[in-house]
Formats: sequence, C-alpha cells, structure tokens
Amino acid sequence: MKTYDVVVVGAGAGGGVVASRLSEDPALSVLVLEAGPDFAGGDVPDAVRNVRNGSGVFELDWEYVDPAIGGSLPRGKLVGGSTAVNATIALRGQPQDYDGWARLGAAGWDWESCLPYFIRLEDDADFGDAPYHGRGGPIHVMRELPLLPAEALFMAACEELGHAHVDDMNVPGALGVGPVPRNIRGGERQSTLLTYIAAARHRANFEVRGDALVDRVLLEGERAVGVRLASGEEVRAARVVLAAGAYNSPTVLLRSGIGARDELAALGIDAVVHSPGVGKHLMDHPVSLVTLQTDYATDPARLRFPATLKCRSQADLDVDDLKISFYPGDVFNLPGLAGIYLEVNASDARGEVTLRDRDPASAPHIDHRFLSTDGDMARLLAAFAEARRIHEVMAESRPCELLLPDLGTLDDPDLLREHALAFHSTGYHPSGTCKMGADGDAGAVTDPRLRVRGVEGLYVADASVMPDIPRCNLNLPTMMIGERAADLIREEIQSAS
Repeated sequence: MKTYDVVVVGAGAGGGVVASRLSEDPALSVLVLEAGPDFAGGDVPDAVRNVRNGSGVFELDWEYVDPAIGGSLPRGKLVGGSTAVNATIALRGQPQDYDGWARLGAAGWDWESCLPYFIRLEDDADFGDAPYHGRGGPIHVMRELPLLPAEALFMAACEELGHAHVDDMNVPGALGVGPVPRNIRGGERQSTLLTYIAAARHRANFEVRGDALVDRVLLEGERAVGVRLASGEEVRAARVVLAAGAYNSPTVLLRSGIGARDELAALGIDAVVHSPGVGKHLMDHPVSLVTLQTDYATDPARLRFPATLKCRSQADLDVDDLKISFYPGDVFNLPGLAGIYLEVNASDARGEVTLRDRDPASAPHIDHRFLSTDGDMARLLAAFAEARRIHEVMAESRPCELLLPDLGTLDDPDLLREHALAFHSTGYHPSGTCKMGADGDAGAVTDPRLRVRGVEGLYVADASVMPDIPRCNLNLPTMMIGERAADLIREEIQSAS
C-alpha cells in the first residue's frame, strides 16, 4: 500500500491551496480527497464555471440545514469546494481582525504576518501595484465597472448620507461605499478548481480523488497515519491535513475520537483525545434583506454584486461592523424585485456542530444561534435603520417602493425585532469550530501552527481554525490560511528530515 507524504481532506479554499502549494516540492507526494465529484478541463459544469446565481449549486451541495432558521446552508460538494459555487466576493477584512486573532492566542497571525499571504495569492487587476496588494498570483481579482445606473444610484445615496467613497474596499481601514472586489475573470468564477488545483494537475507528485468521503483519521497511538474512507478503504500518509470546512472538519475529528469525552461516549465513540472545543465556537455573519419594488434594468446572464457599504452601527467604533450591499433586481428570481442586503459583520453569537450518529454520510446537527446576543440584534437593527435612510434618498430620484419590512414595521422597534428574528439567515461564512489558541485555552483545538492538539502529524487548514470571524466574506481569508498552512507544514517536514 502506498503511503503519501501528505493527504489533504477537502479541496476548497483551504485544502485546494495547501495541497497545490505543498506539491510544488517534487519530493513530496500529495493526495487530495474530496467527497464530491472532480471536474477537469472542459468537463466543468456551466453553473460552476460561470456566476449566474448566488451561493450554492443544488446538485453539488451537502444539503445541510440549520433548523433554527429553517433554511439551507449552501456548501460546495465537489473539487473546488465552496469556492466553486460561491458568490466570488474577494474581501480581506480589516487589520484589526487579524491583530485580534493574535490577542486571542493565535501567535503569528497578526495582520503584518498575514498580509504577505494575501499578497501572494492575489492578482488584482485594478490595484495590483499597491504595496498591500498582489499581482501575478493564482486568484484574479477585479471590480465590475462601470456600474449600472441603479447601482450608481445606491452609491450616490450612501455618499449623500455622508459615507465616504472608496475605490478599493481592501484598503486597510476602508470605511464607506464602493465597488465590490470579486475573484472572477471574464465572467468565470476563479475557484481553486480552476486555479490552484488546475496548476498542480500536471505534477507527478500530485493526485486528486473525487467521490471519496472520509470517515475518520487513522491513529496509531498519538500519531495520525492516514484516513479511513466511508467505503472502508484506508489511505496511509505521514501527515493528514483536514480542510473539509467548518461543518465537516470537526465531524471528522469527532468520529476519530477527538472531542469532548462525554459527548463522544454518548455516541459510543472512544475518546482518544479529550478536546472539548471540537465543533464548538461556530461563527457566521447573520444577514437579512430589505426588498424593494423597482424597474431597474438587470443583467440576466450574470449575478452582479456591484456596490457595498462598509459602515458602523455606532459612531464611536474604530472600524466597520456592518456591510450593506445592493442587488439591482430579480431578487428571489422575481423581476423588478431589488434588495438591500444587510450583514452583521462583527458577530458575538457562538453556535456548535455536533454529530447525530457515527455514520459519515449523516448530516451533522448545526446550530448557529443567530441573533442570540443583544449586540448582534442591535447591529442588525442599526443596519435596517441605515437601509431605510438609503432607500429614502434613492426614492427621491427614482420610483422605489419599500415592500418588506414595511414602514410600519420599521417604525416599531418591537415589530422590527420580531421581523429580524423571523427573517434572517446565514451569511455563508461558517468558521471557528476547530479554533486556534494558546496552550492554556481549553477550547482551542489547534495551536498557532495549525496542529491538532494531542495528535502528531494532524493539521486543520480551513475557516474552522479562525479564533474570531473577520469583517468580510471568508473566501480570501481561508485561502490565506491555506497559503500559510503550506509554509508551516513544509517547515515541519524539512525540520524532521
């Protein structure tokens, strides 16, 4: 039986990046395992290659739900992971996000340390020569300009209300309204499938296997020696990297006997490592929507995300905690229905991911506990208030009827709170379930070198390691983690040889 140097579980923003980068060393044999299909070359489906819908492609999805919100949680189940089905928002967050990681015990993950990896992965068509940007990296980033008239109207309304105009939303400290950076090229979604993994396929030391659902990590004593697939097949490796995402990386650990001892015992799983933080600390950005009846022209061939406002729920905050975006038409596929999308970008709520049973094909129980804190509710209500002001200014220039919530609801704090509780959902940014932390943090599953505590040769390299959620979509930050993980793992391999 062949033994690989590294097996990577998951081929998305974290796994696709770390596997591709590690395989740049011809001395390392790298295998990527993905639960969904592997599309290559001309076989890539149109829904994966071209962005015509929001997050998710139904036939390539894990079909997970959070019963508390009564809605689905789109996650890509294919090589490329969620990078192959997402909305291609290419934001980084603020330097304060990463400096906060370091303060929370993730030493070496401050902004100054993370920035070189953001630069490495990026090919920014508009600002690539700026010192905080990159040119020539695998991920092409651009802004969709010029704006459509309706999009320009939204931006002008924000500026009339006193918000600054921002050309580059990834400028450190950016606060205001501007065009959204996206990882697209010629209308094609720049997923890890089409970038990092495509670049590695020709290498003799790189292998991808689709339709390979991983059950658990194989352990010999306190060392990972490979993985066991749901089919019963065992794949041996000197090192194992879990990059299955914030819902699936913790469930692989739990089925492997790494988790809270009492919770594992209740499922008949022997605890190999007592790690009570596995599956806990689930974070996401709660979102809602203000719908408008308009006659704005739309582009049916492409989903646009053209203009976003990064703002503060309270004037005394240093950085943004809200993101308000405009969708010019055909919300819910209804012609003439536009939307102002509200996102709480600094969230306090913490949920969990738990196993229902030991079957790797079973969906986990997911509970985000959205809006369960006074702070998150206050932020969302502030976003509604700002959206109302934006609508009022827009309506002065062009017919724009407010539909949901109606004015009566917006005027009544109690009704608006009830509406928010009934009409909110996921921002598609699950994270934190295998969080990094210092040695004294009992809830920290991984250390700052992304090693799973208590097990040698086992790492996690996806959004689940985030100690706090950045003020942005997690596409680029997770790729940054994959880039950094490759360097950290390579250093350990070299030091051991």
